[in-house]
Amino acid sequence: MSSTTHPKILIYSQDGFGLGHLRRNLNICLQIKKRSPEASILIIADSPVAPFFKMPPKCDFVKIPTIVKVDTGVWRPDRLTMPYRELLTIRSEIIKNVALSFQPHIFMVDHMPHGALGELAMPLEFIKKHSPHTKIVLGIRDILGAPNVIHQQWQNEGAFAAADTYYDAINIYGCADVYDVISEYNFPPALVAKANYCGYVCREDSTEAPLTDKVLHDLFANDHRKFVLVTGGGGADASYFMDQFIDAVRLLRREVAFNAFVSTGPFMHKDQRGLLLNKARGLPIVVSRMGQDSIRFLRRADLVIS
Repeated sequence: MSSTTHPKILIYSQDGFGLGHLRRNLNICLQIKKRSPEASILIIADSPVAPFFKMPPKCDFVKIPTIVKVDTGVWRPDRLTMPYRELLTIRSEIIKNVALSFQPHIFMVDHMPHGALGELAMPLEFIKKHSPHTKIVLGIRDILGAPNVIHQQWQNEGAFAAADTYYDAINIYGCADVYDVISEYNFPPALVAKANYCGYVCREDSTEAPLTDKVLHDLFANDHRKFVLVTGGGGADASYFMDQFIDAVRLLRREVAFNAFVSTGPFMHKDQRGLLLNKARGLPIVVSRMGQDSIRFLRRADLVIS
């Protein structure tokens, strides 16, 4: 890369069901921008609410059709009525064309070396052939699942082979003394040589204004009580424990006086959210989708239930 060339980074972020991968990749973007403010970062995302979080400058995204994981190795289209194999072909073509057109200096792949059901195999092969200057880097969190299940799945689906064939480096978001990914998942020697523990990806200190007393006053009739935040991330599978929480508040309200804010997240079905709203009537509970990522509620809360 010449000194006059600003770096271009492409990120594959597969997260059709929640917000965790998208949040982590945007936090990585923020760290890249701190070190290289002129870098251009393009994220390939399949989250139905992408980008959801505030994007840093010179950062954009391409939305590909969403698929969701329903079981180990089992996926389905989220919105389009078509066989998932046909949709995977469409996704692969989009990823390949974006990568070859963008010509990134670095292609960062999140979580799955071969992509969902192997959809990255063809794009990675084309990148290696037609964009040889691109460094391909895999980023994985430390806890992927039960070690024996993950090892067998990676073996069966060709993930180990893809990581060996296409990747220049593997970044592990964790610490070996906390969880030794390499030994737990029985990485082959070729992958061990590429692996680096780079610590946990943390969120930067928020620049948002603190949650003020006025906000609590507007939300609750008695704003001097303890404040409880109930959150389930994206919210797709959070309705049951939120329902149980509302039942508990109804039982405990005479003994423990507190206000509660229930953040359902963007993925909870509208019918489930409606049931929670109806159930919370008459209680010191606010049920809200919370359409933005806000750390203010977490910082102000006396108790967080998640």
